[in-house]
Amino acid sequence: GAAVALALGLSRGPAGSPAPAAPPLSAVASPSADVPEYRLLLPDPRVRVVADRSAEVRVLSSAEVELRAGTLRVSVDASAGPVPFRVRTPSARVEVAGTRFGVRHDAAGTSVAVLEGRVRVADSGGERLLEAGTEQAAAGRAGPLGDAWRADLVQALGAPRPRIPEECRLAAADSVPPPPGPSPPPPPAVAPVPAEPPPATPDVSAGPPARENHPPPSPEDLYAQAETAMAAGRLEEAVALLERVADLERGRPLGGTALIDLGARYQRLGRGAEARATYRRYLEEQPAGAFRGEARISLCRLERRAGDPAATRACYAAYLEEEPSGPYAAEARAGAGEEAVAAP
Repeated sequence: GAAVALALGLSRGPAGSPAPAAPPLSAVASPSADVPEYRLLLPDPRVRVVADRSAEVRVLSSAEVELRAGTLRVSVDASAGPVPFRVRTPSARVEVAGTRFGVRHDAAGTSVAVLEGRVRVADSGGERLLEAGTEQAAAGRAGPLGDAWRADLVQALGAPRPRIPEECRLAAADSVPPPPGPSPPPPPAVAPVPAEPPPATPDVSAGPPARENHPPPSPEDLYAQAETAMAAGRLEEAVALLERVADLERGRPLGGTALIDLGARYQRLGRGAEARATYRRYLEEQPAGAFRGEARISLCRLERRAGDPAATRACYAAYLEEEPSGPYAAEARAGAGEEAVAAP
């Protein structure tokens, strides 16, 4: 699918209202160079929302989130077909059907930056398409995509284009034929030489000759390969790579991220039991993990689909115990039997 990253910003407030007073420049500048703390939301197995820890964001449905303040980035996997998804802010609406993008909203409004592809933006001034390599600031000025936004989006969502593994580059280089040219002259004739005595029989007790050892791929390299496989829709290949990363990075942040991705891939493949086991493993191995809420809510939904009411209620209750005001609190209260609100 196309890979797009966007961050959206319009100076207007809600339709009919004047634009709010702009805060100091430092408050509306491109994202800070400091490394932010992220949290992951999974409205749908094919949608990943990476939000700043401080962002005010609420999941409205599997196809829509609401951002009231802060920054979020979205990756929509359209390898199996379009996946409509929408982000609402108080002053704008952003719609995609399979791309990567990010949205930022603050007192000045909503700002947008497109890394690849295009996105549709609607606000009180109408609708427009934003193309790759451009951004629109909160003041309404459009221009080339800035380095700060580009770095922020690539850091949160990964490189916009799949990285070619080293072994593929080497294989491609080896397969290039030599340049055309005149045929070399035949070798000069040489006089026959006396036969040499046969070589000595090798000592088999010493074992086979030593082979050149290549270092195994790092967990980061394996995860990059898994991302490439996921983007191309090669789910079985992605699963095998993510399983290796999760085992190699057990208890570490990268291992936790791999487990979240692995659970979503199992769901896409219809392997519900393995998905449930994977989310349970995340909760066990990541007691302070950044994605515990997402792992728990995904597990609760799978328990519900599996037809286990007791496990479903217990799961939703555990979510509320950890995140009573989390983005899935309304769904969890309904699932735990506290109120009759339909879960997405």
